[in-house]
Amino acid sequence: MEKHEHKNPLWVLVMTVTLAVAGFSLPSPVLAPLLLDPAHGMLTPDASDWSRKVWLGVIMGLYPLFQLVGSPWLGRLSDRYGRKPLLLLSLAGVLAGYALMALGIAWRSLPLLLLSRIVEGLCNGNIAIVQAMAADLAFATDNDVATALRGRDFWLLAWVLVAFYLYRLGVNAHLVAFLSDLGYAHGEAALGFSVTIAVGILGKLLVGSLADRIGARRAALGNFLAITFASALLLVPELPLAIPLFLLVHGVATAAEDVVVPLVVGQRFGTRYLANIYGWLMLALVPGGILGPIVAGAAFDGTGSYAAVFAAFFLCNASAVLALASVRVAHPA
Repeated sequence: MEKHEHKNPLWVLVMTVTLAVAGFSLPSPVLAPLLLDPAHGMLTPDASDWSRKVWLGVIMGLYPLFQLVGSPWLGRLSDRYGRKPLLLLSLAGVLAGYALMALGIAWRSLPLLLLSRIVEGLCNGNIAIVQAMAADLAFATDNDVATALRGRDFWLLAWVLVAFYLYRLGVNAHLVAFLSDLGYAHGEAALGFSVTIAVGILGKLLVGSLADRIGARRAALGNFLAITFASALLLVPELPLAIPLFLLVHGVATAAEDVVVPLVVGQRFGTRYLANIYGWLMLALVPGGILGPIVAGAAFDGTGSYAAVFAAFFLCNASAVLALASVRVAHPA
């Protein structure tokens, strides 16, 4: 089996994942007022409220859509040409995307803004490379993509990721609105969203360290139990400290998924083709990343509450725990 060097500084991997998370999360509080408020001049003054919301949805959706396209492609190239060269190239593309976004906002250019989201999403498909680097250990088995696709464990893990992205992106897209409906001021709601991002960075380090101590499988199961617990707290927001506890657990556990799931995938399928296999698993972003926010918004529009869709997210997370527990994980060689 091909040997991989383990000289990649941990902070490089953490910062790369942080860039990927920031690429989706941080623009939300900036782009929403920029497009929805006519005073900002991003769209023509006579643009309807409906068209403004459509453009906001398009701009936010381009990032996960092209991250979906980039993950299998970059993963396959990294298996062929090496992790480091592709990671460096993709990071350069990420920086170019952020520069285009800054120019698009400064010049009030919608085409530049659209292009920036495409470039950022495509290059942040490097998440598959980073996760492969984090899991580059000498495991007992090495399955190629065709072998992985024929086994039940690939599809169990695919459901784990579909359920996760349904919940994570569905909740994150509506979190500020949900907190505002609970009576929090808009600034407080936005601060709560920022807290989940901040604690998530720490969560990656803590859960990664925990996985080294207790094993990837146990760490992943514990992490998804925490995600399920966080989603349960959304069902009882009136309880004392339910929302602060949710923000903490949700931020840590959803961010740590990027650490523990690749380790489980690496143990199950080996690391030789890990970037390619994980790239295919990232196809879960299609139903999860697109349907999560849409279903949550439709549920609120239809019922005036997020209770029903949050209950559905809770059931999805509980089923993901069962699916993850059913995956057969090989022992390290």
